[in-house]
Amino acid sequence: MGLANTERITQLDLVFNRKKQRLQEIHDKNVRQIKEPFEYQDRLLDKELDDVIVAMTEATNDASDAFNDMLERLERLYDDKVALLKNEETLVQNAITRSIVDRKDPCAVIGALRVDFLKNIKCQTLATGTPSFGSTEAANEGQWKVYEGLFDDFHYDIGHGKGQGTGSVDMAPVTDGFGQGSEGFGFRGDSQTTFGAPTRTFETPRNAF
Repeated sequence: MGLANTERITQLDLVFNRKKQRLQEIHDKNVRQIKEPFEYQDRLLDKELDDVIVAMTEATNDASDAFNDMLERLERLYDDKVALLKNEETLVQNAITRSIVDRKDPCAVIGALRVDFLKNIKCQTLATGTPSFGSTEAANEGQWKVYEGLFDDFHYDIGHGKGQGTGSVDMAPVTDGFGQGSEGFGFRGDSQTTFGAPTRTFETPRNAF
């Protein structure tokens, strides 16, 4: 009797465990099917984050390239202007040397040259025929304002039209295109008034074309 009952219990355990295993397999499958869409969304988010990082890196590199190119061109113009000024100084010195050799009044020669940086230099011809120069008058330092607008045509923009930096910083108001617009004409964008005619740059809307 006991042996037969044990066999019954063993068979019952077998069927029970087989059913339990089958239910576990179904449960594991259901869990996988539930999790897979979410895991796919996670992968998409990771991919999107990677794309955003790549786009941000490329945009930052573009901004750095534009900035470095702007600096390089500014430095080239600056170097060219300095070279021209030094060349002009050399020509003046040569003219003074020739005037002494030709026994001309060096101060009269300097006055006849009409060179801007000589305007306020005091010159006196000595008995030896050589010129003596005094210091530049500080009261006329404003004459160098001619260089104030030299770099105004260099715009560091990279497509947003904000903060052009042209004209006088204290006197040139900037109007943001996201505010009142561009004074009623053209695309909405930024405008900044410089000395003389106003200079405007506009942002093209996404749906403009």
